[in-house]
Amino acid sequence: MAGVGHAAEDFVVARWAAMIEDPMCAERLCGSTPVVLLATGALSPCHRMHVGGLLAARAAVEDRGLFGANAVVVAGLLSPSHEEYVGGKLGTAAMDGELRLAVVAASIADAGLDGWMAADDWEVSQPTFVDYPRVARTLHARIVDAATTSGATDLAASLRVAYVAGADHVAKCFMEGLGARGIGVVCLPRGMDTVRARRKYPDELEWIVFATDDELAAAADAVSAPTRTSSTLVRQLLSAPARSEEHDAVSTMLFPSVLTMLVD
Repeated sequence: MAGVGHAAEDFVVARWAAMIEDPMCAERLCGSTPVVLLATGALSPCHRMHVGGLLAARAAVEDRGLFGANAVVVAGLLSPSHEEYVGGKLGTAAMDGELRLAVVAASIADAGLDGWMAADDWEVSQPTFVDYPRVARTLHARIVDAATTSGATDLAASLRVAYVAGADHVAKCFMEGLGARGIGVVCLPRGMDTVRARRKYPDELEWIVFATDDELAAAADAVSAPTRTSSTLVRQLLSAPARSEEHDAVSTMLFPSVLTMLVD
C-alpha cells in the first residue's frame, strides 16, 4: 500500500523537526511531554468525526496534560484495522484495507489538517490482525527508532503515545494494560458510557484524560460534522437510493473527496 498512507514514524519525526524550528512551537515544547495521538478501528468508512475525535483529544491532552506533565501534541494518526478484523465485524459491508486507508488520507487532507494528522498504514498492512495495545506499543517503538536514527534524541527520550477511544470502548476494555506500559489513553465522551468509564478510571490516574462534551462539540464544529455521525449510519445512508433524502444526508458526514470516492 505504498503511497497511500504515511510511514507514521517518518511523519512524526518530520513534524517534530518542523516544530522545533518554529520559535513559538519550540517555546511550547520546552519542559513539555511530546505526545502522538493514535486512533484505530474499522474506519469503514472514515467520516468527519473520526478526524474531529483527534481534534478533541488534542484539546484535552494539551489542556490537562498526561502522566503528570504538561503535554504538546506533535501528531495525530488514524490507523485502519486489519481486514481480518473488519471482515469479521462487518461481513460483506466491509471496505477493503487499501480503500479505507485512502479514505482516511483524503479525509485528513480535505479537513486541512494534514500538517499534523496522517493515515498510518502499518496496522492494515500486517499479515494478520494486530490488536490495539500492540499497535500502540509498536508505534511508540517505531517512532523512537526513527527519532534516534535521525538524531532527534529529545523526542526519542520523552515521547508518549496516547490511544484515543470512545467511552464505550474505554469502559469495556482493559485500559490499565496501556497505562502500565507507558501508553496514555484519551477517552472521548459518549453518553452514559462516559459515566461508566469515569467510574472505572478515576480522575487521579495520570495516564488517562477525559475529553469533555464541549471539546467534542468544538471539534465537530471545526470539521462541520453533525452531532450524530457514525460509520454504521454512513453505510446505511450510502445504501439508500440515489438522490433520496437519506442518501443526500451522507454528504454532511463525509468530506467531499471521500464522497466522490464512494459515491461517484
